[in-house]
Amino acid sequence: MLPKIFSSTQKAYLAGFLDGDGSIYVRAKPNPSYKFGFQIAPYVVLFQSAKDKDNFEKICSLIGLGYLRERKDGILEYIISRTSNILEFLDLVEPFLILKKSQSVLAKKIIKA
Repeated sequence: MLPKIFSSTQKAYLAGFLDGDGSIYVRAKPNPSYKFGFQIAPYVVLFQSAKDKDNFEKICSLIGLGYLRERKDGILEYIISRTSNILEFLDLVEPFLILKKSQSVLAKKIIKA
């Protein structure tokens, strides 16, 4: 659950961040215990250079729905992987998305199915 109420400016900022430095995707992970042998795993990920870690941590703590990890190549990833958190985040930013609006709509349909 999102920790606070966001202003329209904050929602638009987060949407712009996702549009420019983010990814919305669904991965089919092999899992033989599932009917078709795969488990559907949706993700929303924001990326940033580790050089700007302090500011990126502020953005991540503002969102409060995922976790931060640092890759070996110097890139930070803020990963939202719980389906309820993904839906909540996408509902928040979707009205402001431009480049990734269709991916947001599709990801929400996949999650709800």
